[in-house]
Amino acid sequence: MSNSSKTYSRLTIALHWIGVVLFLLLLTGGTLMTDFIPKADATTPYRGHVTFGLLTAVYLVVRIVARAMEKNRLSAPAGLAGWNLTLYNAIHVLLYVVPVAMIFTGVGMLLLSGLGLSPANVTPDAIGNVAPRGGHDIFSKIMILLVLLHVGGVLRYQFTKGDILGRMGMPWFKK
Repeated sequence: MSNSSKTYSRLTIALHWIGVVLFLLLLTGGTLMTDFIPKADATTPYRGHVTFGLLTAVYLVVRIVARAMEKNRLSAPAGLAGWNLTLYNAIHVLLYVVPVAMIFTGVGMLLLSGLGLSPANVTPDAIGNVAPRGGHDIFSKIMILLVLLHVGGVLRYQFTKGDILGRMGMPWFKK
């Protein structure tokens, strides 16, 4: 679990890309089930969303523990200063905080709707219009914004300053 001076460890890289996949599954499922699939046909997407949300809760615990145990934590990429460095640091903190908030609001919706934590109990009609729903919706938009800012920052750095993608196991996209 030790990073080198220029790249993240294999565990860190694997956890990063697992997180990307979970984010994309949750984003796609959440959007489809709430905006595109008729409520009568949305039970399976709702159950899938809850299943992947609960898996994400476990993933976040593993990710946070792994990060706490990391040796030789990599610093911000060379050449970041001022507002770029501030934004880099803020986004990296918020990419942990916002998903945790989403887990709490998602679990809150399940518990306050009387469903418990089993995805098998979930249907679109069973999820009540409970208080955490508004927070979950807001945090989902914030998460999308954070991911867009993160990807935009990575690509900007990659094409103007250096090989940031190489640190995350993608050295073939060099400037």
